[in-house]
Amino acid sequence: MKYFLLLLVISCFQNMSFAHSPHECYFDIKIEKQSCTVTAEFPWTLRNALLAFDPTLKNAQAPQAFEQAFEKYIRSHLILKDKEGKMLIFKGFRALESSGHSHQNEYVLEYEGGTIHQVTNTIMFEMSDKQSNYHSIMIDGTKRTFETYKGQDSFIIDNLSTNYTPYFIFGFVVIGIIGIVAYKYWPTAKKHAKTNVFEN
Repeated sequence: MKYFLLLLVISCFQNMSFAHSPHECYFDIKIEKQSCTVTAEFPWTLRNALLAFDPTLKNAQAPQAFEQAFEKYIRSHLILKDKEGKMLIFKGFRALESSGHSHQNEYVLEYEGGTIHQVTNTIMFEMSDKQSNYHSIMIDGTKRTFETYKGQDSFIIDNLSTNYTPYFIFGFVVIGIIGIVAYKYWPTAKKHAKTNVFEN
């Protein structure tokens, strides 16, 4: 009996240590020519968010009711827009077999359109003020990440892809030239200044 209790305690600690926070969601955004797919990972509290979004689900018996509520929830909480401000059309979703823990829910969300300018993500915000949604997206061969939370519910993809490296290099070059000139001519200028003082 004591060995069983010990095993149970160890299992609980393992689940606690490896489990994701119930206040975090993860989104991997892939942009293609004519479409966009988002691989989303939700905590088990997603069900509570759907119940809060559609209270009629409390009496629902068929799984289709939750699926329909989930589609409406995604449409209103994960909004992708192009540069003209037009919303990409949410085409649907498919569930994935969980590769992690049983309390996680993983889905592939499909959108129509291959150009994204702005992402607004307020998923699970109604459940906790500590909610954070983490996004990863491949831009110009580099994977970038961004977070949305209460007070910052959207981000602009163009801002993430801007490359400021040339500007930094130019700035350092200019500062270096000014430093060299100042170092080279400062003693001469100082000497001339002293000479003028004595001459006066």
